[in-house]
Amino acid sequence: DTDTRWVRLVYSYVAWATGWLVFGTLVGLYLGIKFVAPDIDHVPWLGFGRLRPVHTNTVFWGWSSLAMIGMSLYVVPKTSRSKLFSFPLAYVSLALINASVLIANLLLMSGVNNGGQEYREYVWPVQAVFATAVVLLAYNLVRTIAARDLDEIYISNWYIMGGFLWTIALLVIASLPWYQQNAVSETVIQGFYMHM
Repeated sequence: DTDTRWVRLVYSYVAWATGWLVFGTLVGLYLGIKFVAPDIDHVPWLGFGRLRPVHTNTVFWGWSSLAMIGMSLYVVPKTSRSKLFSFPLAYVSLALINASVLIANLLLMSGVNNGGQEYREYVWPVQAVFATAVVLLAYNLVRTIAARDLDEIYISNWYIMGGFLWTIALLVIASLPWYQQNAVSETVIQGFYMHM
């Protein structure tokens, strides 16, 4: 009874996640080699300071995000006893996420980033593309849950949707261009401690 479109969709997310995991791990391996042989290359875009964010962000945004989204695209329709609201929308989200990770990696290797804020090195236009994909996925899953065959909402769906909504809030706040400056973050933290 399993819809083959659904299987292909989930496998597409898992396959892309695996591809980003392999790529990110190979970048990490190369960085490990640079610890032993620091003069292995003299190419600026292969420098440690540029490749380390490529490694960490690829594994986080490319591998773990896509793997968890693929799991969500399996769990939500299964526990709702309904078909996914829109397969094309899910594929658009996959393309947007992959494009954002690829473009961000090229920018990071070119030296274009937000600075020393780990996992926030993507510049805001690229992060906005990623956030758009997450919003589309959340909409797709909410519509799937709304069309469920059951009266109650399965507990995992509450957690999945809570995770998506929280991630959207984080992506939007973290992507605000005026919030990207370290001085803004430090001012907020200093203001918090002054009121304590």
